[in-house]
Amino acid sequence: MRFRQQTGGALYAVLLERIPGAAEAQALVGTLREQGHGEAVVLRQDPPVIRVNEPLPLRRAVELGERLRAGGHEVRVAAQPGEAVAFTIRHGNFPSKREADARAEELGRLGLVSQVVQVR
Repeated sequence: MRFRQQTGGALYAVLLERIPGAAEAQALVGTLREQGHGEAVVLRQDPPVIRVNEPLPLRRAVELGERLRAGGHEVRVAAQPGEAVAFTIRHGNFPSKREADARAEELGRLGLVSQVVQVR
């Protein structure tokens, strides 16, 4: 394995808005945590605003926002102060594309974004 750190991109928060009240916001945070969004928090009580997860790089924030919007939520993606840090991990040589894709799926189940690259 080889590691390379890349920095520079901005961070973005995925925010849920237009929630009827504080009680509904707290209930929604509980639901989001049950769905695997353990970092969901109420940022503001009046009017209620929920941040889902920690701030993310733009691509991941947009993907999360789209999934939440498909679930019927009012979503806004907003720039946050700070700088994104990403790590690229090159992992393994595989005898076939099928085996490489299987490893990529395994990494995806762990919540990691992966890409199979064919080296000539």
